[in-house]
Amino acid sequence: MDASAYHQSKFETLVHELTHVLVGTKDEALASGATAYGAQNALALAAENPTKAFNNAENWAIFIESCGLNSGS
Repeated sequence: MDASAYHQSKFETLVHELTHVLVGTKDEALASGATAYGAQNALALAAENPTKAFNNAENWAIFIESCGLNSGS
């Protein structure tokens, strides 16, 4: 996972889109109006508004991908 910008893996993109369908997530925006795409913006959204972050597809996808990358398997 590249946390520096918008360089999502195919897996992260797939999870992002699936959360829209399966969980009902949205593409939430920061207070500045920027969509919270990419790890930096998703982190900023979590700090700014945890409720929106919980509903943001990008936050879900990054979390799920990170769990797999750090599983040790």
